[in-house]
Amino acid sequence: MHLQAWHNHRVTATKQVGDKVVSVYKSFKDFFDYEARLNEVLKPKSKLTPKMRNMARIAAKINSERR
Repeated sequence: MHLQAWHNHRVTATKQVGDKVVSVYKSFKDFFDYEARLNEVLKPKSKLTPKMRNMARIAAKINSERR
């Protein structure tokens, strides 16, 4: 319930602009971009560094030698 309350607070956030109080988010897409999040899941970018690839190669070699 606390997480829902926090998100409700974030959605209704306002800011002072001159003498007016305006919403921080003009549309729901400003708050949460569904298409961008969907692309992150469906087409993840490779975040493997050369060091990580080298470690994976070493681990694969060790695992193949154990068999």
